[in-house]
Amino acid sequence: LFAAPGLRNRRVGLELPWGFIPLVLLPVVLEGLTMANIKTAISTDKPLFEEVDEVAQELNTSRSRIFSSAAHEFIDRHKNQKLLQAIDKAYEDIPDEKEESLRSMMRLRHLRMVKDQW
Repeated sequence: LFAAPGLRNRRVGLELPWGFIPLVLLPVVLEGLTMANIKTAISTDKPLFEEVDEVAQELNTSRSRIFSSAAHEFIDRHKNQKLLQAIDKAYEDIPDEKEESLRSMMRLRHLRMVKDQW
């Protein structure tokens, strides 16, 4: 944090390369730049850990980011699978050819029965 000297135009905030952010705006600005992180411990087999470590080094990133990305991808796939199941369930009621043929025949019979009544 930076406090400008002097009593009159005293500025309290954060001096960044792109400018000064007043203290009152700091939480709003930083909220958009950072996300809350939670530390966790996971257990994995050694070959997988070594592969993750190798990929992290190749990509110049952390193992945590690799595991986090993998979790995001897994969750997205799971959501897509649930959506696909819901769509499949919604289309279970679509009649097959035999049922559709029977419906058409019934409509024609009904039309003949009520034709002269109107």
